[in-house]
Amino acid sequence: MKLMHRGVFKKELLDIFRDWRALSFTAAISILVGPIILLMIANTLAAFESRSERRIVLVQGLEHSPSLRIHLQRETATIIEAPNDYEAQLKRGALQDPVLIVPPGFEQKWRLGEPAELTILTNSANAKITANINRLKRWLSAFVNERSIIENSMQITAMDANELVSIQEHDIASLRAQTSKVFGMIPYFLILACLYSVWSGAVDTTFGEKERRTLEILQSSPNPMYAIVCAKWLAVWLVGSVLVMVAAWSFVPAQHVMAGETLKSMLAYGLEEALYMTMVLIPLTAIFAGLLMFAGAVANTSKQAQGSATAIMLMATLFPLAGHIDPSEETWVHGLMPIIAQHRMMGRILEGEMPSLISVCLACFVAILLTGLLLKMVTDRLATQSHRYS
Repeated sequence: MKLMHRGVFKKELLDIFRDWRALSFTAAISILVGPIILLMIANTLAAFESRSERRIVLVQGLEHSPSLRIHLQRETATIIEAPNDYEAQLKRGALQDPVLIVPPGFEQKWRLGEPAELTILTNSANAKITANINRLKRWLSAFVNERSIIENSMQITAMDANELVSIQEHDIASLRAQTSKVFGMIPYFLILACLYSVWSGAVDTTFGEKERRTLEILQSSPNPMYAIVCAKWLAVWLVGSVLVMVAAWSFVPAQHVMAGETLKSMLAYGLEEALYMTMVLIPLTAIFAGLLMFAGAVANTSKQAQGSATAIMLMATLFPLAGHIDPSEETWVHGLMPIIAQHRMMGRILEGEMPSLISVCLACFVAILLTGLLLKMVTDRLATQSHRYS
């Protein structure tokens, strides 16, 4: 019995090491995931540190307070005049620093002993702005304390400077914009739903049929190879699209059974949001179907097919994570990147800002191109294997 166990053990080890391609692929995925995520986080923190070292202050109306300008200059701050449309740029994430607003007559008010107010315009939905606001608050607190010492020494007024000069923080992020923080996992879940809805069907229709030798029967038919591949992909994509639609629309009834009126008002996931989610996810489902079919077509063993599918799942997880760790201003390039483009559009949908028709059409166009390329690669691969087997 011991010899039998030892023989089975040796046999399994030989099987694992014999398929060196699958073993190398799995090992590379397992080893590189941690360092890749660590480098992503390190690069993001380095970017935050570089921004903090720049010591930039965006100010609107600094000419109304020369003393505040002098104080900021003593703090070695780089003073930049805020653009005229600073509020709109804050909302869309074009600015990475909060905006300090100095109202007209600020200097005269506190010199006369009248209450004055400074306003910090921020957007809590942007992590970069939130990280930079604490530095600005420290500088303003030092300015208020300095004014308190001067006024107390000169005995200009009986009121304390902390009462004269107030610092108000105005957050322009809407209640729906906070949804990305509370319900930020919904886009991840829907992207994985696209992947899982076509996982088994796409791999089975290529590698599974090769393993069962049923693909040879289809290849002997008068239908050309590309017609067979397109028919297989269409079946997988239709089934996956139905499952993805159910997943996207399932949040509508689920929202009504949530506890707490605040969470319901923050999510506000209705029919319009579900419709836009479906329009965004169906093209991504087409890409995943073609990608998994290609993974099954190039695999020679079940371990290689499993390793390739795991790599695709890892890609579907890391791509939106990269954009979530370091959210930056969106450009047209992001609309050309599958997974990232869909993740960003779903985030805007949850925030109450529906994506434009141009961005949806661009994502569909990229999905059509990639899917066509993948299906051509699957066709060429299966045709090559068919000639080799014959």
